[in-house]
Amino acid sequence: MKKLALLLILLLTMIPLKAFSETELPTEPGTYPAEASYIEDGKKLQKTVYVTVKGEDTVIVGNIAIDAKSFVLTPQQVKRITEKKAINYSEAKAWSTIDGTERIIRGVDLSELQPIEGVYDVTFSTAGGISKTVNATVGEALLGNRDFNSYDDSFEASYWRVLLAISIFLAVILATPLLIVLFSSRNIVQIVQELTDFFSR
Repeated sequence: MKKLALLLILLLTMIPLKAFSETELPTEPGTYPAEASYIEDGKKLQKTVYVTVKGEDTVIVGNIAIDAKSFVLTPQQVKRITEKKAINYSEAKAWSTIDGTERIIRGVDLSELQPIEGVYDVTFSTAGGISKTVNATVGEALLGNRDFNSYDDSFEASYWRVLLAISIFLAVILATPLLIVLFSSRNIVQIVQELTDFFSR
């Protein structure tokens, strides 16, 4: 009996304590609060800690982080680009690594960007002078190329219309053999009559 009790006590001490709350940590770059639970002097305590998730494109200097991704756009989009649109295209953001508060991106350098196919530097910077340079690739939009940003553009709407038309066309092509078999095996008048009776119930 003593051996069984000792074994049970050993097994219970091997169960790990949960360090974080059940909330999963995000994968997007940023600084996020997480609840840490621990036991001290027999009391369960909780404390909020901040966890910084750094992406491939994240630059951290001191306690400020900035993140932006390279992006693709058409020459027509370059002609209408604004700082706000460039921030949207690149998903640029800046924040404090201490508590995750947002920092404003004060500067967007679009001076190199041209409405001619090529790769150009675009630089985003904070008030503290921390900056991140990304590539802006300018090229013609290709149907089905999801890399092209379509904020405020009709390109995405036409893309979905073409996709819908192709889907309907494929559905008709796939349904045609079924309809041929169905109509060749019976008299069309009989089928129409059966359908009418079915829907009139």
